[in-house]
Amino acid sequence: MEKQSSCHFHHQSHSLARCHRGLRDHLRCSGKIITGHAADKDREETELEDLSHEIGRALADYYNDAEQEQNAHSVEFSISSWRRLRDEQLLNRSRILAAKLTQALTADAATLATYGLDQADADKLAQAIDDYAADIATPSNAIAERKALTASLRGNYKSISNLLGSMDKLILRFRSQTQGREFAAQWQAARVIRDRSQAAQSPTPAVPPAPGNPA
Repeated sequence: MEKQSSCHFHHQSHSLARCHRGLRDHLRCSGKIITGHAADKDREETELEDLSHEIGRALADYYNDAEQEQNAHSVEFSISSWRRLRDEQLLNRSRILAAKLTQALTADAATLATYGLDQADADKLAQAIDDYAADIATPSNAIAERKALTASLRGNYKSISNLLGSMDKLILRFRSQTQGREFAAQWQAARVIRDRSQAAQSPTPAVPPAPGNPA
């Protein structure tokens, strides 16, 4: 009977390892959904700020030389000013710049070319605006996806808890020999979870070390 219990315990330990890997992968995926979006948003935001600043300065030079100071003031801002803008503010100011650039290209593309501005710049700015607008809209999708992943974790936790409960019962069969008693003591010590933070959340079930040869 003890030998059968040992074999069953080994089988359960392999199942536990698989469940634990699945839980770990789910948690990593959940984290990447949010952190990945944040990294994309930061990159697109910086690209839009830099491009808007570059194009705005060149377009302002064109307006100033044409004695259109009001237009120049509407597009020329320091890079620190662009950096301080929040999501919608950045989009709105960049869209104003894009509209001004398109208008100026339609009216006097040849002169604008001498300032290093052409249709390619207008297209690039429009694309940067669209990319950043899409990133701003993404969080709701990321949150929904993470919520679905979190719900799926309950099944992983339940499987691990059930396996550990079964193995807790099987470990009692190993106490007839010295080596088995030592292993049982190590198992029970590993099963103790100390919640130092006293958090309300249930901690991840402790996974004891894989058994050697307890019988």
